Amino acid sequence: SFPLTLIQAFQVGTPCIATDIGEIKGMSSLDGKEAGIIFAATEDNEIFVESLSLVMEKMLDDTVRSKFRDNAILVGKSFDINQVAETYLQEYVNLIEEFPG
Repeated sequence: SFPLTLIQAFQVGTPCIATDIGEIKGMSSLDGKEAGIIFAATEDNEIFVESLSLVMEKMLDDTVRSKFRDNAILVGKSFDINQVAETYLQEYVNLIEEFPG
């Protein structure tokens, strides 16, 4: 999956608060710089609400939010459509060269 909402948020400097599902954690960092707070997914509603409340409270801190905002912009640049297209193209070229005809 390629969550465009998350990518667009990063591109405009909006940090995320998300659960650790799929590739979200990997997509939300670049070179060790995190673009938001990722917390464990759980089916237990009480634990989920408590965890979400804690990370939302943490994000209210101006210093914390500012750091994540700066990182979000950096992460967002890595999803520039031209760069994404170039990466896909290179993968296809590599496969064609590896398995010709």
